[in-house]
Amino acid sequence: MAMVLANKNRRSVPLLRSLGYHIMQRQHELDIQSMLRLSYSLGKLNFHHQQLLEKILAELPHRLAECTPGMVASLAKSFAFLKWLHYPLYNAIAQYTLENLERFKSQNLANLLIAFARLNYQPKNSDAFFRNVISALDSGIDSLNSNNLVDTVWSLAILQQVPNQYLSKALGPEYQEKVSEGVSYQIQSLRLKLLHINTAARLECPDYQGPYLPDEFIKPADALINPGRKATAMQAAILHSLTNTLGGEKFLRSKVLTPYGHKLDAEFLLDADGKALPVDEYETFYSEKDGGTAKTPPNAKRIAVMLWEFQNYCYQSKDLLGRYEMARRHLTKAGYALLEIPYYEWNDLRSEWQRGAYLKDKINKAVAAEVAKK
Repeated sequence: MAMVLANKNRRSVPLLRSLGYHIMQRQHELDIQSMLRLSYSLGKLNFHHQQLLEKILAELPHRLAECTPGMVASLAKSFAFLKWLHYPLYNAIAQYTLENLERFKSQNLANLLIAFARLNYQPKNSDAFFRNVISALDSGIDSLNSNNLVDTVWSLAILQQVPNQYLSKALGPEYQEKVSEGVSYQIQSLRLKLLHINTAARLECPDYQGPYLPDEFIKPADALINPGRKATAMQAAILHSLTNTLGGEKFLRSKVLTPYGHKLDAEFLLDADGKALPVDEYETFYSEKDGGTAKTPPNAKRIAVMLWEFQNYCYQSKDLLGRYEMARRHLTKAGYALLEIPYYEWNDLRSEWQRGAYLKDKINKAVAAEVAKK
């Protein structure tokens, strides 16, 4: 029944709760196929049944030997959909992969890398692990369809393990032509991932010599990022408090789309003395077409505001998902100082005075961290 719901994409919460209750009450031990099917179903429907999943996770790491490589890759994806980074399970999956590498098909390895990247999971001896996996994947990389290839290269970029030959495949003209036109979600998603890959190639891969995306391709994927989307209650409250802290709306630019493929919740500019500057009057450091015309003052600091909500984190964790960790790295390397505000800190602030004091402290720490780097 769980598989039927998953395959029909029907997220019936009462029925899923009933199924979980029935299994917990009557099934003392689950066979491996039942655990696989339940993990897949709950992952596909993004339904966290805490007790049932904990029961499955208590048994799975010790029973991976009963699985085929395809089953192991499916397990990794299922828990990645749930954003659940269970270290004993993923450590066991990484060990199983190394011991059975010759049995893995290219698609299985690609799915494994995609799952690891979503959770930003790094196995023990990660460099050696990824070197072996990439070597095994090399012979079948061309068998992946274009979507899977871009997803795989993007995942390796998140994990900071992408080899130069994969960058050149993804950034070559073949894939640019496929996503140069169209506004469908799938095309815009691929376009955004290519922007991330291009940013990783320029900022994190000093030995890579090209090709890169052409200048006309590098523009924000606004159809996917959707700058017109209504702000959440947390976003609205923070931007309101931040505007008051800085001294007015002219000092803060919100919903900033960058050519790196990452969206900023807001940005502002501070001079060498820490005084806010009218951000729209000054040119940006990445494009002459954006912002104003005035030259940025010497030693001024451009601050990127990143608001991290519950959905940006791994389940029951304060660890960001892989794509957001990549955004942090890229924006820092691009020249921004980061003002990061996680939901679990902001939700504890009750008064406007507390919020203002918190933001001032965060700004001072972001500036101090930027100065320390220099």
